[in-house]
Amino acid sequence: MVEPMYRRIAQDLREEIQSGTPVEKVEPFVTTLSADPETGLGGGEGEAAYSEVIERGRTPTWSVPKVEVQVATGNVAARLRVPEGTQVVSRHQERFIDKTPWSLQTTYYPMDLISSGAEALRSAGDVPGGTVAYLKEKLGIVQIGYRDRILVRSPNENESRFFRLPDDGRISVVSISRTAYQDSDEGPVPYRVTFTIFPADRNQLVINSGEVPAALAAPAEV
Repeated sequence: MVEPMYRRIAQDLREEIQSGTPVEKVEPFVTTLSADPETGLGGGEGEAAYSEVIERGRTPTWSVPKVEVQVATGNVAARLRVPEGTQVVSRHQERFIDKTPWSLQTTYYPMDLISSGAEALRSAGDVPGGTVAYLKEKLGIVQIGYRDRILVRSPNENESRFFRLPDDGRISVVSISRTAYQDSDEGPVPYRVTFTIFPADRNQLVINSGEVPAALAAPAEV
């Protein structure tokens, strides 16, 4: 009996996937997402991320921020609670550990922060001390908390190219959207939202709760 064509095609695809280009093994990096108990600021972004890389004995490098004025749509508008079409400022960076692409991070700020005096958010360069400290000093905005949403998905074309991932989708990325809040008479209101993309083959994420050992968490065996 002749094997149906669709079965032969399926078998060929399985064999091709199983003998694809081998995936390079890299030493995983552990990022602590939970807030620092002393500052209340979340890990994985800004000075907190930079310091953790150094504390783990690795070498971090960031690209110069790419700054753009955009219109808020989709998740950006929803997280910032602004109408779609509202102008926002985005700050995008490529991040590396030991020269290996580690993550992509983009933060969006409402334009009214700039019009209120936070002009440094629109400059294509690092903000000394980080944007959270800058906004506190410049505008009196105090971050009182944040909410992380974690999504695992297939990488898009740009992410695959930057992280040098195989194009067959076998390696996922972890997408974290962090909405940061300031206080108001109506309760917590968002003032920035950060999207961070981590390739799953070289990253592990840790969230601490309550009392835990002082030492940084080591990578888990997989």
